[in-house]
Amino acid sequence: MVIAGRACDTAIYTTVALMRGHDRALATHMAKIIECASLCCDPGGRDSIIATLDGEGFTLDCMNPDRHASPTSVAAHALYEQGDPFTVREPAGELDLSHAKYDALDQHRVRVSGATWRDMKPSLKLEAAAPAGFRCAFFAGTSDPRVIEADREIWAEVRKVVAGLAGQDAENLLRARFYGLNGVVNWPTGPAVLPREIGILVECVAPTREVAKSVITVTKQYFLHHGFPDASRPPAISPFPSRRRSLRLDRPGGSRFTMSCRCPTRRNSRHCSRSLTRISERSGRSKVVRLCWERNRYSEVSDECCIRQSGPGPYRDHRHGAAQ
Repeated sequence: MVIAGRACDTAIYTTVALMRGHDRALATHMAKIIECASLCCDPGGRDSIIATLDGEGFTLDCMNPDRHASPTSVAAHALYEQGDPFTVREPAGELDLSHAKYDALDQHRVRVSGATWRDMKPSLKLEAAAPAGFRCAFFAGTSDPRVIEADREIWAEVRKVVAGLAGQDAENLLRARFYGLNGVVNWPTGPAVLPREIGILVECVAPTREVAKSVITVTKQYFLHHGFPDASRPPAISPFPSRRRSLRLDRPGGSRFTMSCRCPTRRNSRHCSRSLTRISERSGRSKVVRLCWERNRYSEVSDECCIRQSGPGPYRDHRHGAAQ
């Protein structure tokens, strides 16, 4: 029996192969591919895939006859969730794919070989989440060219009005995404050709549910009824694609969490998401980060690079629900 959590997706497949005496490099390379099912095929999908492993390599055979493993599609999978397509970092070492070979057996199957393994000191990747408040939101849409052209100006005016009515902090609690303009990427300039219509997601993250709801209620009214200098007609913004006019997002009750610390194992550096500071490691290897809970706050202390930071709550292990 193999018990492995989501901390290492390749573990469940690699371990079985190692227990039966197979090469670690080939077993890990195989596991890295098949843990994503048929994503390595053309077209990619989530169908079952069979890997047949032997002493010199492994063969990939998708169970869906319409998805084919090709040398290009399988080799391209090395870019999935990887910054370096030739190096895969695992807790016990590194998988080197710089000499990997991908040979087509036919139009459906691929033979893979050539990966090598480098043993390294065991390492840990530590991540933690802390409460960031409660979130309330509404979604709207518009095809009014005046609104689409002046989205930034309209939103800036609405935030100022809401801050005056709901309190100065309300302006800092609000955020809007204009899908079709800057919903995915916050582009510094607008598109050369404006879209015919856009979707608008407005959200508020506040310390309490009551504050989040009250701020989003005020925002909704002034945003949807924003007036132009030319009052010949109001802006055409269509709200509420569902009956519930404001949505509590994320978890039950609207709780929102943020990364309170993220210290991934790296060769030369460590990154803490809250402080946004990159600190070089002196020894070139990671050490376990201690999270200490004291006086209703947690402190994170690293023996290696002396990172300290504070947050609103303790590290909570999401698997067991117990404070650590």
